[in-house]
Amino acid sequence: MADAPFDALVESARIDGLLVAGEPELALAAARSLVVTSPGAAEGWAALGEAAGRFRGRELDAASAFARAIRLGDRRWSTRIGLARSVRRLEGELDADSEIGVVVSRVAEEPAFRPLVEADRAIASGDLSTAARLLDGMLENPEAREEVLVRLFGVWQATGRVANGRRRLESLLDRHPADPVLQDAVFALRQSDANRAGLEASLRLEAAGALSGHPRRRLELLLADRPEDDAERDRLAGIRLGHRPITVSRDVDELERAIRMEDESAIDRLQSDVARLDPAALAPRQRRRLAAVAAMLPESQGRPIVDRVVGWYRATNTPVDVEVAVAAVGTRDDDSGWRLLEDLRPAAPATFLDRDWRVAGLARFDAAPGEAATLLRFGLRTPDAATESGGGLPRTAIAVAMVAGASSELVFEMLEEGTEAGLDWASIYEVGASDWEVLSAVSGDASLLDRPQLAIALLEAAAADSEADATTINNLGFALLEGDEVDRARAAILLDRAYELDAGNPSVLDSLGWCRYLQDRNDAANPEGALALVGRSLRARSAAGRPLSAEVLLHFGDASWRAGRKTDAVAAWSRITEATLRNESLARRLAAFAGFQRDVWGRVLVDPRSMHERIDGRWERAAEDRLSAIAGDRSPPVTPTWTEAEGGVQAPSE
Repeated sequence: MADAPFDALVESARIDGLLVAGEPELALAAARSLVVTSPGAAEGWAALGEAAGRFRGRELDAASAFARAIRLGDRRWSTRIGLARSVRRLEGELDADSEIGVVVSRVAEEPAFRPLVEADRAIASGDLSTAARLLDGMLENPEAREEVLVRLFGVWQATGRVANGRRRLESLLDRHPADPVLQDAVFALRQSDANRAGLEASLRLEAAGALSGHPRRRLELLLADRPEDDAERDRLAGIRLGHRPITVSRDVDELERAIRMEDESAIDRLQSDVARLDPAALAPRQRRRLAAVAAMLPESQGRPIVDRVVGWYRATNTPVDVEVAVAAVGTRDDDSGWRLLEDLRPAAPATFLDRDWRVAGLARFDAAPGEAATLLRFGLRTPDAATESGGGLPRTAIAVAMVAGASSELVFEMLEEGTEAGLDWASIYEVGASDWEVLSAVSGDASLLDRPQLAIALLEAAAADSEADATTINNLGFALLEGDEVDRARAAILLDRAYELDAGNPSVLDSLGWCRYLQDRNDAANPEGALALVGRSLRARSAAGRPLSAEVLLHFGDASWRAGRKTDAVAAWSRITEATLRNESLARRLAAFAGFQRDVWGRVLVDPRSMHERIDGRWERAAEDRLSAIAGDRSPPVTPTWTEAEGGVQAPSE
């Protein structure tokens, strides 16, 4: 056992290499093996902390490993910073008297580390000048420099001292020219300057005479967002790849480069090499990368490669990673993509750098809504789909499917699949636990997304439940008012039923009143006629402190005009236009509709202008049309009754 410390040190360095190479799963397995083989080696526990710290849900394991390393004598800054980072992610779940808590307290009191703790407290309290002073004093410590700079950048930006900070770092770099942390920091600050051309010129000059590849890599990154510089960026990428050993990863990266540059001869050569790779012989991340790059090949040429990777997941019963699912769906049409994945299981994102299913699906929405819908549907089965880390995946999946044209049958299937996967739809839509309540809520999203027939189909299923409430029945009845003669007859029956269940509900009163209007039951003296019912709806809303919607006011105005109460009609329509003038500008209202979509579905799925038009705009415009007609000494164009609409007869008021 005399050589165990040396072996542990070498093995921990190998684990660091696996992390740098982007293979965290292999690094974690190696680190676990190392601490079993050499439990007294501090380097092994630190390596385990670094590896575990890359994974979601392993914050406690990482903190425990870092704490053990420190107790065994590890004094490196990287270990102490790793402990602090892991504890921060635990978000107060740590007992101060625990083994980890004791080590954290001890580290926080160390003279070398204490200034960083005090700087964090100063930042949290808003004392940025004190934070800047404490952090600046730590810049001379090369071990602490990276962690200090992360904080200093924020302080400099908040205090408007970026230029001063850059000069400070440049003076440090003059004394430590080979420090890659300082080089990267100065590069980052110079990127924020307006003199981009000057930065490019200096990087080109530096790259020409440097032995290190860092200047070329920085120049390559700087040119990444400029299509006109693709040729130079490709040349730099070629130099970078040429310095790497010949490996599977290099072949795949070179193929991606050839695809990006549309180099057909290189694509043909590299594609044949990559096509011979055995997915079973690859490391986990290599396998995922192979599928992702193969899917980029033009005209789905990479489909056989992707199929072989997917076949490995099926043969080994391994949950499918999101990149592989994206590749599988991207090389097929929507239906065959779903059939390929249907009998497989999706993997939850493992590390903090892995993309969530929601993010991956939404990223495909603009280019291919059907692909996005398929990916999100598959992602419903992930173990964390309904958790906070799932990021609202279930509701987004249903919404994207709707926008992509999903039938009611498909939506029902997705709800059933989610239930089988353990999703609590009632919690997701924040409604009661009954199926009809969930269906009613889902129909609300369909309506917002301009899928009226889908909304009706969902409401039909909800209202069929004997326990369905008056609001659900009312919503179905109101939606059917715009249908054919059969739908209208059903609407009248449903709205009467909703009224029987809850005669004081403002929405029910308005819907039934509008139905009576369309039936031409517009006698002002009739207590069950249109004007009386819509008027009761307005009074009930006011009594409850609810805002009076433009739609209900328009209903009241039209009903009043039909009943001969023209002054009341003009007052109602004027109230709509006055409210429009009082409201925020159209741009801000559209921004609010866009913000709502991002909050609920993760991104804007439908044009905010169409949403505004359906919810507010058409009623506001209708009120303006009526008032304009009156101002021009013409009869206002009130809504025709069903009889007038069916017979092509002009409304008496027109």
